[in-house]
Amino acid sequence: MVPFSSIIKEVWKDVFFVVKAYCVLHVTENYLNTLVKTEGASMLPTIDSTPSMFLC
Repeated sequence: MVPFSSIIKEVWKDVFFVVKAYCVLHVTENYLNTLVKTEGASMLPTIDSTPSMFLC
């Protein structure tokens, strides 16, 4: 029979991995990229006259 502490260590390792993955996704989504729509006359010199989507 497997000791109870061994099971807890294994579960804790899996939970910790999920929490780290969530943190990476949260930081990436909220602080590293943003989807923006470009439109209007101020964007003409930089991009083009048709609306476009960009990751910033």
